Amino acid sequence: GIDSGYSAPEVYRWARQQGAARAVVIKGQDHGVAIIGVPAAADVNRRGKMVKAGVRVWPMNSNMAKQELYAQLGQARDDGAESTRGRVHLPAWAADEWLKELTAEQFVYKTLRGFRKGMWEKVGPRNEALDCANIARAVASHIGVDRFTDYNWLAFEQQLGSVRRTHVAAPVPRAADPAPAPPPQQRAAAPQQQVRPNDYLGVRGRKWFR
Repeated sequence: GIDSGYSAPEVYRWARQQGAARAVVIKGQDHGVAIIGVPAAADVNRRGKMVKAGVRVWPMNSNMAKQELYAQLGQARDDGAESTRGRVHLPAWAADEWLKELTAEQFVYKTLRGFRKGMWEKVGPRNEALDCANIARAVASHIGVDRFTDYNWLAFEQQLGSVRRTHVAAPVPRAADPAPAPPPQQRAAAPQQQVRPNDYLGVRGRKWFR
């Protein structure tokens, strides 16, 4: 993402060279229903029609992005296993000067024309780190991070080479196929009863009635 608030023609020229898939042009504003809104065409033809492959400028609600960031920075420290969700993870190279830029603004209330209005006010000389954090947050929303599930995060971590499976529920293993039933045992043949000849009339020879 790149901010178009300063030297917009140069920003647009650079974005055209990079292409829409690699460059997201951001314009900060103090209103909106989401951190990033509907883009506006920066490139139009002589008929006033939007150029399909031209630069688009995405509006960013700076107030919303700053409020979310400062709320995350203000969370109490907790070393529990689940305490890392929703918190800001600072890199090891973050020096004191960079941290001062990240927190170079504060939200104050002022009375303007008889109405009390909240606004962000600079309390430090430089706030580039804060601007970069807000732009990164807007681009993350643009690519759909707000709708990521645990499995989306796992796939993303695998692409970065940092696989962590602690917070992802393991898939339920498929039940093993039941063991085949043993073949039916053959029943032993019942012993055959020996038929004894009927000797009531004596031994029956041939021509016994003759």
